[in-house]
Amino acid sequence: MALVSEGVLTTDPAAPRRGVRVRSTQVLTRDLFGNSITPVTFEDETGADGVEVTVTYEWVRATPDLAELLRVDEDTEVLVRTFRYTLDGTPHQVAREYMRADLARACGLTGPEVEVPGRNTAKWLERAGIHLHREHLVLSTRNPTAEEREALAVPVGVPVYEKVLTTFDESDEPLDARRILVVADRIIYTADRVHPRSDAETAGADQC
Repeated sequence: MALVSEGVLTTDPAAPRRGVRVRSTQVLTRDLFGNSITPVTFEDETGADGVEVTVTYEWVRATPDLAELLRVDEDTEVLVRTFRYTLDGTPHQVAREYMRADLARACGLTGPEVEVPGRNTAKWLERAGIHLHREHLVLSTRNPTAEEREALAVPVGVPVYEKVLTTFDESDEPLDARRILVVADRIIYTADRVHPRSDAETAGADQC
């Protein structure tokens, strides 16, 4: 259908019974790192309306790329948590988090029924006495694959953002890795950093 290809109408692959509907025009502004440090719901962070989130769990064996990301042996059991977000029935993003199964169970991550809106991974890790120390983010823009286009109902010609975010403990060992796909024409990323004062500035301030 031409209007679907042009992005005027959309179908939700996760809920085909909804049929064809007008594609959401909401453009969200988000912090580049998301709520990885401060726990906040998607709705509170973005001010978005009509948000629906579905969560699924899958216990898998680490593939070579996952083993490299998490620094584990291949075939290590891994929990995959998948979060699918829609706005007004329009797919917005798909986020998949990968964590060693033993660590996930220690945190209390046993199934979708335990999920709490706004509770981020850092808070789950704290339940196991583990503190997030460092994050590494890679952000790229690319054309979606055919499977991704279908999952996100991406119109022809619209790219996706891919975020790969890996967190580490104080020993610099990976805790979890996330792959997040977002439709590029529905997101604006921002980032603010507070820089510490230099030693010279601090000394000058102490003399005042």
